[in-house]
Amino acid sequence: MAIINIGLFGGAFDPVHYGHIQIANECLEKFNLKKVIIMPTGKSVFNKNLTASKHRLEMLKKAFPSKKFEINDFEIESAEKNKLSYSIDTLKYLKSKNNNRLFLILGEDAFNEFEYWHNYEEIMKYCHLIIINRNKNGVYQKKMSNKLKIFIDQYIVKNTEQLESKLNGYIFFLNLKPINISSQEIRKEIGEGKNIKELTTSKVINYIKNHKLYLREGQEK
Repeated sequence: MAIINIGLFGGAFDPVHYGHIQIANECLEKFNLKKVIIMPTGKSVFNKNLTASKHRLEMLKKAFPSKKFEINDFEIESAEKNKLSYSIDTLKYLKSKNNNRLFLILGEDAFNEFEYWHNYEEIMKYCHLIIINRNKNGVYQKKMSNKLKIFIDQYIVKNTEQLESKLNGYIFFLNLKPINISSQEIRKEIGEGKNIKELTTSKVINYIKNHKLYLREGQEK
């Protein structure tokens, strides 16, 4: 069976916004991905108070209607069994289904905490890492630890062709134009009664309104 490229894009998506949509679409095209699996966090490792998973799943379905995107509830189902959402477990689960080439997509902020992830070094055995770099000054941020910089030097590649040469083990930084949107900002704007039409899609906005979400930041319906 031919090996295909699959993206994996995780996060709280509380709520999903145009920044998330841009990242998923750019990666789909840039890395010749057959599809991108969108996987919302179930139970936060950092004990964040997340909106009910049923709402986050429905908003993702409205934000990513194309068949090129798959909304997967594996981590949510794990949370229902009172398990934390560890990326290494998700990757092992996906690899157990087939031996496709996996691309784990991370924002730069999330990657800056990568060394604190559960079994983070083992993750490289299951996928390539795609780091979304929105900083014009280059890859290495002052807030990155020396340990993480050494980790980058060990695995970084400069062109996408190298990613096709093996199934896992490389880090690639994808430079994207900065989009100044965050889910936290959206929750705050809604709580203050402000318009968010520039921040996420109309279908997501309508869902938020219909279910009265985020009237107080961090609320769970």
